[in-house]
Amino acid sequence: MLQESEFFEGMRKLFTYNNIFSVAGESGTGKTTLALYLVGNCLKEGEQCIWIQASEHFPIKRLDHLFENHPKRLDSLKENIFVIPKNHVIANYQE
Repeated sequence: MLQESEFFEGMRKLFTYNNIFSVAGESGTGKTTLALYLVGNCLKEGEQCIWIQASEHFPIKRLDHLFENHPKRLDSLKENIFVIPKNHVIANYQE
């Protein structure tokens, strides 16, 4: 069985190639939680991430909850995750 540390090590290797990741699936299947968990556990201190949030606002409360026991990590994530668009959701494909 794949251990959590092996999984994250594999994901870290993928992140080193400046890849773009898309997480897709039906509503309520855990896409946002998975993406937050991966970003929160795979980014090294000071690394940055661009988060494109199309249909709703960035889930800051969920990020707070996931990393509430790791306040330094949470602060680092909040400083290094850049949300696009910042203040609104995407209304159409031309935006």
